Amino acid sequence: MPQTILIADPDEAARDAFKAHFLADSSVIVVDSLAAACNVLKNKQAVTVTFIGVTADPSEKKLIKEIVLASPGKKLIAMADRHNEEAGIKAVKNGASGYVMKPLAAEQARALIGQ
Repeated sequence: MPQTILIADPDEAARDAFKAHFLADSSVIVVDSLAAACNVLKNKQAVTVTFIGVTADPSEKKLIKEIVLASPGKKLIAMADRHNEEAGIKAVKNGASGYVMKPLAAEQARALIGQ
């Protein structure tokens, strides 16, 4: 059964590049914010794994916790910019399964979701 991957990142280029890694063999939902990711998950979309772009914005803490609550038992991977590893660490402290640094290679992304 194909996986459904949710990608939430304010950076359009990052969303497009990431989406291209998975379109052939997965269902991909792409949104531009953590709030939009929360809405997708709260509307009971069957998402297998969620990748979120994180920044140093303190308001993300609440949204990350909402995403975790809206998708219990599912993988939540934070993606932080190379110069902002602390944002990834904070996302894990707030419930993310793990974090990676952007840009994310296709092989690394596939390994994270088990493809």
